[in-house]
Amino acid sequence: MSNEAKVERGRSPLKRSVGWLQVVMVGKQIKVEYDDQNESFRHLLPRFGLIVGEVSLEDWNAAWYLLQLNEPFDYQYKIAEPYVFREMRIGHLLIKSRWEGDEIGEARTSVFVLLVPDASVLETGRVSSKDFIHACWGVVH
Repeated sequence: MSNEAKVERGRSPLKRSVGWLQVVMVGKQIKVEYDDQNESFRHLLPRFGLIVGEVSLEDWNAAWYLLQLNEPFDYQYKIAEPYVFREMRIGHLLIKSRWEGDEIGEARTSVFVLLVPDASVLETGRVSSKDFIHACWGVVH
């Protein structure tokens, strides 16, 4: 695997093999619901969005999907103690299946949900999980 992250956008269409079936992911509209690991985030889900690309993270491999939300939302992220927050507008999420062999696009899939505070970081060619905020575990379908 290359040390550089790779964003595959604009390819038409992006396909992922799921057993004998090829699933077209780019252009697929999906729903992300809350599952676990951050009760304070629960009220911000469910969200609907369009998969617009696939992202590889330097420290967490490929098969992360960039989801452009139909309705962006405001999020306050705690950056210091005791109570210092940064407000951000979230228009994209990164999602990845939590389970080896369970691909997004098959029925109901458990996923990691990362917030993308600044989508321009995806254009740098080198991205890692540190560029994003782990929000929660979710379920997509």
